[in-house]
Amino acid sequence: MATVLDYSAKPISARLIRDSGHLGAVRYISPPREKWMQGKPASAEEVEDFKANALDTAFVWQYGGVANPDCMRGADGGRADAEAADKQLKDIKRTGYPVFFAVDFDIQLEQWNNTAVHYFRAACEVLGRERVGIYGSSLVISWAAQDEVIGSAGGGKYLAWQTKSWSRGERAPEAVLYQGTHNVPGPAGVQVDVNQVLHTYWGQHPPGNTPAPKPKEDTPMIKPNPKHRGDPLFLADLLRAWGLKVVEMPGWKEWGNGDFGYIKGVFAHHTGSNSTTPGYIARNPRLNNQLSSQIHLGRDGTVTLCGVGVAWHAGKGSYPGWQTNNANWESIGIEAVSDGRSPWPEAQMVAYRKTCAAILWYLGHRATVDHLLGHKEYSGAAQGKWDPGGIDMTKFRAEVQWWIDNPPAGVAGGKPKQEDKPVATTLDTVVQTFVPRSEFKDTLGNFIRHSDKNSYMALQEALAARERLERIEKKQDEILALLKEQKKTA
Repeated sequence: MATVLDYSAKPISARLIRDSGHLGAVRYISPPREKWMQGKPASAEEVEDFKANALDTAFVWQYGGVANPDCMRGADGGRADAEAADKQLKDIKRTGYPVFFAVDFDIQLEQWNNTAVHYFRAACEVLGRERVGIYGSSLVISWAAQDEVIGSAGGGKYLAWQTKSWSRGERAPEAVLYQGTHNVPGPAGVQVDVNQVLHTYWGQHPPGNTPAPKPKEDTPMIKPNPKHRGDPLFLADLLRAWGLKVVEMPGWKEWGNGDFGYIKGVFAHHTGSNSTTPGYIARNPRLNNQLSSQIHLGRDGTVTLCGVGVAWHAGKGSYPGWQTNNANWESIGIEAVSDGRSPWPEAQMVAYRKTCAAILWYLGHRATVDHLLGHKEYSGAAQGKWDPGGIDMTKFRAEVQWWIDNPPAGVAGGKPKQEDKPVATTLDTVVQTFVPRSEFKDTLGNFIRHSDKNSYMALQEALAARERLERIEKKQDEILALLKEQKKTA
C-alpha cells in the first residue's frame, strides 16, 4: 500500500522521506499554533526539495485545535482561512493546488448543519469547490460529499482525508487518504502520521483529469449461469465485460445484511437527489448505516459496487411472481443518482440499461418483464414509491431486452464490434450502381463526387420535362377552346 506522511514538529528532508519508501507528504500551510510546531507552514524551499526528489505534496490548513476548531467559525472563518491558504500557496509557488481543511474533533451532525458546512461553502466560494478538501472522520466526510462542499477526485472518490480518530472503526469509501497510524517516529526521528493512499489523485497537483486505469486484458470470457446461487460476487467482472466503468468500494465483497440464495432479478431505483454518494448507499444513515443497495449508478454512467449481500432497497410491496414484502432477499438493487425530475443524462441511461441487461443475461433471465421491476411497480401502493421517476418501465424493459438479445463482445454470444475501414480504402472500394438493369461500376469516391452533378442534371431534366408538359397542356387547352367555339357556330 502506497503511503504519504504528515507532520508538524519540524521539516524533514525529502531525500529521507523518499528513502523511507513514501510517495511524499501532506504539508501544513497554516501558521503554527504552538512553539513546538516548527514544521508549519511549509516553505517554498521545502516543496522544491520534494519536487527535486520526485516526491509529491498536498496541503492542509489547520490552525485551531480540538477545543477551538477552525470550522466552528462558520462562513466568515471559512472565507478568511481559504484566502490565507490561497496566499500561502502562491507564496510557495503552488498556485491552484487544493487544500484540505481540518475538522479535527468529534463533530456532531447539528454542529455540521448549523455552522461547519457554512465554513466549507465559503471556502468553495473563494477557491472553487474543486480545490476544497476535508480532513476528518468518516461521518463528516460523508456529510461533506453529500452537501457538495468538497471536490471530486473521480470514480466516487472526493478530496477527503479520513482520520481513524472519531470514525469508530468505519471507513469512508469517499476518502482518497486514510490516516491510520498516529504519532510514530519517522525519518530523522520526527514524529509523523502515516497515511494510506487510496486513489491515484489525492490533491498532489491542481485539479484536472486523472487517467483512468487500463482495463484488464486477461478478463475471462463471461458466460450465463442460470444455476447461480449465493451472493453476486460476479458483478465486477460481468459489468466490465459489458463495457461499463466499474468502481469497487473497499470491502464491498464482505458487506451486506445477509447472504443471498436464489436471485430472481433486478430492482430499478432513483436516489432522490442528484448528488447522492456511493458512501451514502453503502452505509445509509437512515438505515443504521447498513447497505441500502448493491449498486450506485452515477450521472456519468459510473457503476460503483457498494456491497454484495442483501440490501434494504425494496421494502414493503408486492408484484406477481415476487415475494410479498420480502423482495430484498431475491433482488439486486440499482440506485441511480437522480431526483426523479431532472432530465436523465444519456450516459447514465445507457449504463442503466446495460447494467440491468448484464445481470439478467448472466442469471439466465431472458424475460425482463418478469425479472426487472421499477420500485414504483412493487412498492407504489404499499409505500407510495414513484422511482425511478421519469422512466417508463415498459419502454425501459424493451430497451434492456435489446441489450440482452445483443450482448457485447467479451461475453459468450457477443458479437465483435466491426472495425471502421480507413476512409481512403472505403472511397476506393469499387461498387455497382443501384440503377435497375445497369452493370455500371465505379469507385465509391467517384459516386460521391458526382452525386451533386447527377442530382443537378436530374433536377434540370425534371424542370425541362415540366416545362414541356406545361406547353403541351396549354396547347391542349387552346385546341379544346377552339373546338368549343367551332361547335357554337356550326
